[in-house]
Amino acid sequence: MNSNHKNTDTNAILITGSNGGIGGMILSYLLKNGHRNIICQYRRSSDQIKKIFEIYAVDPTNRIFQADLNDEVSVQNKGIEIRKKHAFVSTIINVAGSSKNGMSWKITKNDFISVIHDNVLSAFLCSKEFIPDMREKNFGRIINFSSIVGHTGIAGASSYCAAKAALMGLTKSMSKELASKKITVNAIALGYFNAGLINEVSDDIKTEIKKNIPMQRFGDENDIGSLIQYLIGQESNYITGQIINLNGGQI
Repeated sequence: MNSNHKNTDTNAILITGSNGGIGGMILSYLLKNGHRNIICQYRRSSDQIKKIFEIYAVDPTNRIFQADLNDEVSVQNKGIEIRKKHAFVSTIINVAGSSKNGMSWKITKNDFISVIHDNVLSAFLCSKEFIPDMREKNFGRIINFSSIVGHTGIAGASSYCAAKAALMGLTKSMSKELASKKITVNAIALGYFNAGLINEVSDDIKTEIKKNIPMQRFGDENDIGSLIQYLIGQESNYITGQIINLNGGQI
């Protein structure tokens, strides 16, 4: 980001799902690289977020908030609170999501809908809340987190694959709606990283997964953080509506 949008009291970066592994990676990288006006949403626990802020000597007070991103009233109320404390949210990084395993003929309707809500509805409502401000300022960055499985599918995770594919469609549509206001909307389709859901997988399965990655490793904080830093900066002004595959060459 250039000086007009970095390290100011009036332009903030909002990260949803910050208590997860990927959200923590992004927060850590941005703090390490000089960004300070960062706001973090969490659903259950803020312990990890606080620790990361404290590592970089940043007071987490007024920078973390709990919200149900599937509830529009909750999102609107938090939007009002954020504006009072931070003025303008110039960047939204929609990381929040969830996954429930189950074959398509076994997963319950409620579980399927829950995953769609946690991954797609949350990104939609959070973006919707702050887009009017971005339009007024004639600047904004929205980054949605999709997944490699949105392209490929995977057995036992139909709801998650459907949700991540839907995020790609949402990204492309919103990018066309907002381009005239210099607001870019992109999605990052993640492969396998050293954080998040991969920690629930056995070492044997991790080894097998790596065999199918041309770079023979999982992604790390620098891989994801450097891409985020580029996309929120002025250098990426002409990049919008893109699904950026960050997967070590897997597809």
